[in-house]
Amino acid sequence: MGLSSGIGLVGNFGGERRFNYTAYGEVVVIAARLEAANKTFGTRILFSDETLRLAKNPVDVRPV
Repeated sequence: MGLSSGIGLVGNFGGERRFNYTAYGEVVVIAARLEAANKTFGTRILFSDETLRLAKNPVDVRPV
């Protein structure tokens, strides 16, 4: 799992013939890269520093 916090666009995009529910934005790209990086670091959840900053109940973390 990759978690990133910020502004993005989520919803139904497309035209009359092709319509998809998807997400766009830099925050989505960062989350996808964090998810992929889990394999490299041997982790299951990676999140951005912005997500940690916004967390109301911070947990024990280790930086990577």
